[in-house]
Amino acid sequence: MKITAKTKNGICRLQLEGEMTIYTALEMKTQLLRHLAKARELEVDL
Repeated sequence: MKITAKTKNGICRLQLEGEMTIYTALEMKTQLLRHLAKARELEVDL
């Protein structure tokens, strides 16, 4: 799964490409939390 992140005005928009399953979500957890910690707001485009 590929994650593309773009931040503008404190809002981080993540675009996820690929299949989202409980297994891929667990693998991506660290990356998602890192983006969440940096941004004031987080948008996730599935």
